[in-house]
Amino acid sequence: VHRNKMAGVEASKSPTSTTSLRYRASERNDALNSTQQPDEKHSGFRSRKLFLYPRYVQSRVGMMLICTMVLAAAIKQLFAVTDVHEAEAHTALLSPSNTANFTKTNDDNEATGKPILVLHVGPPKTGSTTLQCTLAGLRDELKKDGYHYIGRSDYSGCSATTDYKAKKEFRHFAHALVTSYDCHDKLKNFVHLNDTAIQCWEPFMQQLNAYRDSKTNVIFSDEAMSNRIARTWQYRKDIPYPWEALKLVLQGWDVRILIVHRPLYDYLPSVYTEQHKPSPGKMRLKKWYGGGKCIDQGGKLVPEMFESSGGQFTVATLLKGDQTLYPTPAHIFELCRQQNFDILLVDMMKHSSSSGDTGSFIEEIICKKIPGLEFTCSALHEQMAEKEGRHNPSVPLHYDFVAVKACQSGLIDGALVSREEARKAIQNQQEDVRGLGPNDFPLICPGEDMLKKILDTSILHEERLRGNEWNQVRKELHKTEYRKMVEKKRLCSVDAASVLQDESWRRFFLELKR
Repeated sequence: VHRNKMAGVEASKSPTSTTSLRYRASERNDALNSTQQPDEKHSGFRSRKLFLYPRYVQSRVGMMLICTMVLAAAIKQLFAVTDVHEAEAHTALLSPSNTANFTKTNDDNEATGKPILVLHVGPPKTGSTTLQCTLAGLRDELKKDGYHYIGRSDYSGCSATTDYKAKKEFRHFAHALVTSYDCHDKLKNFVHLNDTAIQCWEPFMQQLNAYRDSKTNVIFSDEAMSNRIARTWQYRKDIPYPWEALKLVLQGWDVRILIVHRPLYDYLPSVYTEQHKPSPGKMRLKKWYGGGKCIDQGGKLVPEMFESSGGQFTVATLLKGDQTLYPTPAHIFELCRQQNFDILLVDMMKHSSSSGDTGSFIEEIICKKIPGLEFTCSALHEQMAEKEGRHNPSVPLHYDFVAVKACQSGLIDGALVSREEARKAIQNQQEDVRGLGPNDFPLICPGEDMLKKILDTSILHEERLRGNEWNQVRKELHKTEYRKMVEKKRLCSVDAASVLQDESWRRFFLELKR
């Protein structure tokens, strides 16, 4: 621009022809170029061309305007290309890969040509913790068998270690299948693969599809999935489970739903105890409830086993057919069967070391139910020969009932002795000092009407699970096992008032008070 201005000044000083003006301007441009020693290939050409352009282009504003227009067009094209790539990637996430060459682990897998995905959904209190700790400890053997395990293992008493990557992977799966309520709400009307609502599942799908494409079978375990499937009160009953979306996402897999069950007469007392037993996360069970002479610290009062008021977790409320507090194995079985999934059903009580059958329900799952686990089954047998134990065992609530009653009666000073300290002291006195068990306390047991109701409901539960396999022989065996449990006083609660009438216990509480 400067050169062209100089050329214009030279031209204005001499009244010559237009041709002469242009010639002198050109000479002036050449002189300027020669003094600055420009690149001969570009600079001289550029300066002469600029002089011939229209006048508005010679201004800085004009040049900026042109650059802005070109940049805007480039950005628009970039976004268009990005949208196409995202759409293609989104479709790729949802579209199953060619599965013709997947590794076959059994005859069924050969027929489908798909990798196996085992979804262990529980329900809770059916040996889930024991199964998860076992699978976590056998990761190397599972890998040899072509399987990858995704599940919990960070429980106290579980010797298996889980690295950060495995924990993060489990969180992605558990979030997608259990606790992603907003996502589930978006997916309730999901009807086709290109629906953008599925994008909230992308982290889960990316991980799952990576295993599918690498020909790896997967076992996922989270018993909380049963609560979400059954839509119990603490798992957003108002949001339906996204079954249709899940089936479309899993269409490249041979899906097996693993459900472990136990008789309802044994399951319900275990659920009741689990809900009210002391644990690190239950802070209100560490504080005194109050009442009578006991200090009120805002604690929780544990309901009696057969208390039916208030909608609390008791055996009485869980016996109701329309209860939504907790899932039952039969309910989960029926919900999964309605979706036409293959179901692996395992009887926890039949395959347990305490029964007449050899082996355990863990062995039944690994060595018989899930196909192709030869290395894993062999390693399991070696473990079983060395040790045998249970994870997350039931803890009786008797000691808490006695402690609360003693505090309310003034035999324990809640300001000096915590609720947790009192429970442990009572348990130590009963078991270690006296050599007795919790059921050696005076007990309150259910009457005949309640016992009959429990048995009838349990039989109906078995009929729903077993279908045509349920017959008179199984029914009589069920009744026999139930009578054994009743004789062991598993359905009884401690009579705390009678305990406090015992003079030896009163002396114990006086010493504890000091």
